[in-house]
Order: sequence, then structure tokens, then C-alpha cells
Amino acid sequence: MKVTAIVIIALAAMFIFYQQVIGKEKSASETMQEPAANTKTAVFSGGCFWCTESDFEKVPGVVEAISGYTGGHVADPSYKQVSSGTTGHVESVQVIYDPNRVDYAQLLDAFWRHVDPTDAGGQFVDRGSQYRSVIWYADETQPSWQRRLRPS
Repeated sequence: MKVTAIVIIALAAMFIFYQQVIGKEKSASETMQEPAANTKTAVFSGGCFWCTESDFEKVPGVVEAISGYTGGHVADPSYKQVSSGTTGHVESVQVIYDPNRVDYAQLLDAFWRHVDPTDAGGQFVDRGSQYRSVIWYADETQPSWQRRLRPS
């Protein structure tokens, strides 16, 4: 009897939680506005893309953070393929940001605070080449930190 009651309570709690999550997703998508025309894009890899996405979504001025894969030699890989570590891809996050509110240097600062750049084998509990830290830059204005590190 007690086991049945516990199972029923647990199932009810899971159902209520699921309904709340679905409600929040609908609410967020209904209120999402079109990004400003003057947004810029940056791409970072720093372990699990869901964790990296969550970190960037908290940065003021970030319009959207989108999880995906970067690099690699397999066209349109599945999550299972990338997770195997055999495609050469890295779990990554495309960060769309408003440069009037946050600049690239501030995004780099947020990135460095959430990764261990000395660990080539992944990030924290996420192990494998698909979890390595990488900064993908789109143009010469983004890697200003890299130019400073080059010997003259």
C-alpha cells in the first residue's frame, strides 16, 4: 500500500513538473522578439553545449545562445555520432549578441570563467575530444586576444 502511494505521488510530481516546463517553453517562445538587426555572432566550445549555452544566456546583451556542433568530417552528424568522439566535431554554442550591450572581450571573459583551458581531454566530468575548449572566430576583430599573445 505504501509503495503504491509513493509511486502515485512520484508520478503526479513528475507530471506537474513536466507541465510547468512545457508552459515555460511556450511562454518563452511566444514572447521572444526578433533580434536587433545589428547583432553579431560568436562561437565557443567549452564542454557540454547545454552547460555552455546556459552560461552565455546569463550574460547581459546576449540575445540567444544556440547549441550545435562545429568542425569535424561528417556531414550533419547525429548527437550519438558526435558523442562517440569519432566525427572530429566539438559541442559548441553559437552566441548571438548585441554589441551595443556586450562586446567580444566580455564574451571571452565569460567563456574563460567557465572552462579549464589547461585540460585538453574535455571539460570537468565531460571527457573526450568532443568536449574540448575551442574559440571559433569569424573575423579579425574577434581574436584580439590572440594577436596580443603572438610574439613580435
